[in-house]
Amino acid sequence: LCRWQHPKSGVIPPNDFIYLAERGGMIRELTLWVIKEAMRQSRSWRKGGIDVPVATNLSVRSLQNLQLLDKIKGLISTWGITPSSVRFEITESTIMQNPELAIETITELTSMGIKFSIDDFGTGYSSLSYLQRLPVDEIKIDKSFVMKMITDKNSVKIIHSIIELGHSLGLEVTAEGVESQEIMDKLISLGCDQAQGYFISRPIPHSEFTVWLRKYDQRPGGDKS
Repeated sequence: LCRWQHPKSGVIPPNDFIYLAERGGMIRELTLWVIKEAMRQSRSWRKGGIDVPVATNLSVRSLQNLQLLDKIKGLISTWGITPSSVRFEITESTIMQNPELAIETITELTSMGIKFSIDDFGTGYSSLSYLQRLPVDEIKIDKSFVMKMITDKNSVKIIHSIIELGHSLGLEVTAEGVESQEIMDKLISLGCDQAQGYFISRPIPHSEFTVWLRKYDQRPGGDKS
C-alpha cells in the first residue's frame, strides 16, 4: 500500500489520494510504478536472505490495461525474481465490473506462477460461480467485520462463514484490521490462517521492516505468518 510522503503534510494514507489518481487517469502509471518498486524490493530482500512475498493492489483500470501482462512479464525479467514471490490483490467490486476479463487476466498471470488474493472480502457483491472459477489463492476478510467481532456477534458469524467458505474452496483466509490480542485469539479459535493489522505492526518503510522482521523472527516461536 502506498503512503505519500508529502514534504509539508507528512504521511498521507492511500484512502486520501488513490481516488485522485483514478479520477486523474494516473492510476495505471502509479500501479506499474508500485509493482516495479515491489519487485525491486523483493529482489533486494532475497539477496539479503529475507524470503517474504510482496503484495500489491490491482484496480479495475489496471485489469483493463491491455499492456498489463507484457509489462509485468518485462518487470519480472528485469528484476530476475521468482513469480511466486509476487502477489496481487483485487477487490470483489473490481472482479464484478467485468468478471470474464478479470478471470482471463488472472488466469494468464497465475499461469506464470503469480498468486492472487481477493481483498476486502464480504463488502461487495460477488457471485459464488465466479469465485469458484477464479484461480485465486487467498481471500482477505474486510476489517469492517474484524474490528467489530468482539462486540458484534453477527460479525463473528460472518467471519466464521467466510473462513469455512474459503477453506472449503481450498483457499487461505487472512483477516484484516487486527488491532488487539483479543481479536487475534478469537480469529485463531475460528481457524483463520493469517492476520494483518496494527496489532502486528503499523505501516513502516522497508528499511524499518527489515529490522523488525529480523527481530521478530528471532523471538521464541517467531513466525513470519
